[in-house]
Amino acid sequence: MDIVQVVGFALIATVLAVVLRQEKPELALGVAVAAGVVIFLSFVGKIGVVITVLNGMASRAGLNMVY
Repeated sequence: MDIVQVVGFALIATVLAVVLRQEKPELALGVAVAAGVVIFLSFVGKIGVVITVLNGMASRAGLNMVY
C-alpha cells in the first residue's frame, strides 16, 4: 500500500470507530484492531527489505553480526 492509501484507510477506520463507539463499543474495538492488523501486515514485507539493507551495510562496515 502506498503511504497515502494507508493514511486514508487509517482515517476512515478511525472515524468509523468513533462513530460506532457511541452505539456499540465492542464493535468499535473490533474495527480499530482489524484496521491496525491490516496496516501492520501491509508493512511487514517492506520491513524485511529494510532489515536486509541494514544487514548488508553492517557487513560491509565490518560490524559483528552477533549483536
